[in-house]
Amino acid sequence: MSIPKAVVASAAAVALTSMSIVIADSAMAAGATSASSAAVQSYSCSRTYYSGTAITESGDTGNRVIEAQCQLYHRGFLSAGQVDDIFGSITYNAVLRFQKEYDI
Repeated sequence: MSIPKAVVASAAAVALTSMSIVIADSAMAAGATSASSAAVQSYSCSRTYYSGTAITESGDTGNRVIEAQCQLYHRGFLSAGQVDDIFGSITYNAVLRFQKEYDI
């Protein structure tokens, strides 16, 4: 049984803590940027921002996104400066790389 490439499985299956990420809009890979021209907030990935199990999708912002980005950062798919609480094209592409590496 094959898992669609648009889904990152939960921590029990793949190690992205206890949440799942779904990429709802495949067009995100083609264009949108992940940060606006406004000042970008800096986040420390040494704490937990979210420990639930809700799905995070392209375009989302907030603690679920920060947690997913921190998990991607800890695994080498994002740099510290790319943890910005915006699920844009940078995060989208990092999720795709994660999925490819873990064959999901």
